[in-house]
Amino acid sequence: MSEGETSPAGVQTLVAQPAPPARPMVTRRVLLLGGFWSGLFLAIVGVLGSPLDFIWPRKLGAFGLPYTVPANQVPPPGEPSWPAARWDR
Repeated sequence: MSEGETSPAGVQTLVAQPAPPARPMVTRRVLLLGGFWSGLFLAIVGVLGSPLDFIWPRKLGAFGLPYTVPANQVPPPGEPSWPAARWDR
């Protein structure tokens, strides 16, 4: 009896077909292309992002404004302006 035919009792029986061969979800070509474009994008971000980070203002309060130093933080004349270290003794 072929597919789609009915038996004398009126029951239609379908014949199972073999499943198609499994294909990989991500092919080697797609993986390599994704790695290439990701690397290129990260390189561009690194090249353009570093100078942008360097020149971007941080909105610090002292940048471009007068900055007053408290008198107790100013060293007296003749004294070094850094704390003494082991090599300085």
